[in-house]
Amino acid sequence: MDIQGGDKLLILAGGRQQTWVISAINNNVVKYFDEMNRYQQMPIVRLQEMINNHQVEILHPLDPAD
Repeated sequence: MDIQGGDKLLILAGGRQQTWVISAINNNVVKYFDEMNRYQQMPIVRLQEMINNHQVEILHPLDPAD
C-alpha cells in the first residue's frame, strides 16, 4: 500500500462518499482526519481490506517538482 501523510482517501462505503486526509501511519495504525475534521484511527489491515474491496481511492497531492 502506497499511502503517506498528506494523501487524501476518497471513501465510497456505506452508500455515501467521504474524504479523509491521512495524518500519519505508524505501528500498523492509520491516523486520519475525517470531513468533520475529527481525528480518528483504524488498523492498517482494515484500510487494506477497504482498498481490496474497491471502497477507497487514494488521491496523492501533486508534487510541486512535477
